[in-house]
Amino acid sequence: MGPENLLEPRSPPRKKPCGSESQLPNVIVKLTDDKPSFKNMHIAERKRIQAEIIEIAGEPKDSSILMGGDLAIHTHDKDQQAIFLELKSLQGRPVLCSLPNSSFAYRTGVIFGVPIKDSTEEIQEALADQNVTHWNARGLTKSKLEEFRHYLSLVNPEVALLSETHWNSGFAPKFKSHVHILRKDRPNRLEGGVAILISKSLQFSPITHNPPDTIEAIGASILFKNNQHIDFTSIYIPRANCETE
Repeated sequence: MGPENLLEPRSPPRKKPCGSESQLPNVIVKLTDDKPSFKNMHIAERKRIQAEIIEIAGEPKDSSILMGGDLAIHTHDKDQQAIFLELKSLQGRPVLCSLPNSSFAYRTGVIFGVPIKDSTEEIQEALADQNVTHWNARGLTKSKLEEFRHYLSLVNPEVALLSETHWNSGFAPKFKSHVHILRKDRPNRLEGGVAILISKSLQFSPITHNPPDTIEAIGASILFKNNQHIDFTSIYIPRANCETE
């Protein structure tokens, strides 16, 4: 899971500062021709685009290439955001710059309904300011734990949903900022497993799920500082069962 950074590669995103500017949604830049996306283009073309971006609007606070190949730019302020939204081309290639659909609803600590037309990247962007993150670990074993702990220290989420942990009953990882760990392992199998990490400052109660044996699901109802409960569920469905479950 980690989007590729265009301007200055780093594996996890940086922790967002407090304040109103941290609420600015990323500008999503989409190349609209049939040539390679930001994800697939040659590194030399990326560098030329990087130079043009900085020349036009100044260096942004951060940027990353999303899973679908679009570029997400985290701007310093609304003025810089407005400049990026006016972009029509980069290196002669047509671009469409917009804000995520979910950004048009005001959000502060409470997850509202996300329009079904939003892409995966837009939903993740909508959750970014909610102090919630999801990590598809594909095996969160000892070799990956330090990387994940580093990610948690930078992002500092209050809730982290994990899937494909590959944990078993003999493995008990610990996380400094997340004392509460709800988990459902997949014994005797080499895949699957789900967990929810909850900040030690939050109160919660487990949610009971009774899915089929082929599915792992674990849930928690969490009481946030505004005295509202939000229910979270982390689910793992093996690919072979995606169409039948």
